[in-house]
Amino acid sequence: MSDTPTTQGPDPNVAGPAAPDPWKSFRGVMAGTLILEAIVVLLALPVVGSVGGGLTPWSMGYLIGFAVLLVLLAGVQGRPGAIRGAPVVGRVAWAIRNAGRAVSGCQATRAQSR
Repeated sequence: MSDTPTTQGPDPNVAGPAAPDPWKSFRGVMAGTLILEAIVVLLALPVVGSVGGGLTPWSMGYLIGFAVLLVLLAGVQGRPGAIRGAPVVGRVAWAIRNAGRAVSGCQATRAQSR
């Protein structure tokens, strides 16, 4: 036996610092994106008011409700299953937007034929 200590690697039985969670930063990006989308939806209120039939109670309620839903989704992005909610809301918004375009296209065609 010698008096000099032997240098060994790290002890395999001791846990080191935890690795950073990449999903944590992605959740922050998703939450920020949802907040920006809510702002954009609320900025659509004056546009909807000046185009077509104007702001009806249904269209105003839809826009404000959708903005509130986006803010609520941004608030729960810290939960593990919440990341799945943003694409679902995006698909629903896309479907409603395309349905609105189809209806407005039919109305424009009907107005031109008169």
